[in-house]
Amino acid sequence: LDITLNQANFLIVINTEKSIPQSYISQLLNIHGGSVTKALKRLENKNLVEIFPDPKNKSKNIVKITEKGKEVTKEFVKIINQIEDEIFSEYTNEEKEKLKVTLRELSKKYYELNP
Repeated sequence: LDITLNQANFLIVINTEKSIPQSYISQLLNIHGGSVTKALKRLENKNLVEIFPDPKNKSKNIVKITEKGKEVTKEFVKIINQIEDEIFSEYTNEEKEKLKVTLRELSKKYYELNP
């Protein structure tokens, strides 16, 4: 797919909205502004996202995923789902859901302790 795991995370977040403020991406991924800007520029250079000035505030940016970005995201999610299926093939659906909830709780607690 020619993207890194970090870039895939950005695409997954951006793909959840028609357009999304760059600052919101930074908050969701808990990554500082300068690092977000660099990562988005790399995605833009690969024609996976488009970056526009916010019409309400020209000092801020709005990010939109391109059709190519949507395709790459869809393929990445498909691969991740296949890997998950292989890893968790011996677990019941209930066990898988419990694990997902536990991991989300751990992640939330980690970010609460490390803002």
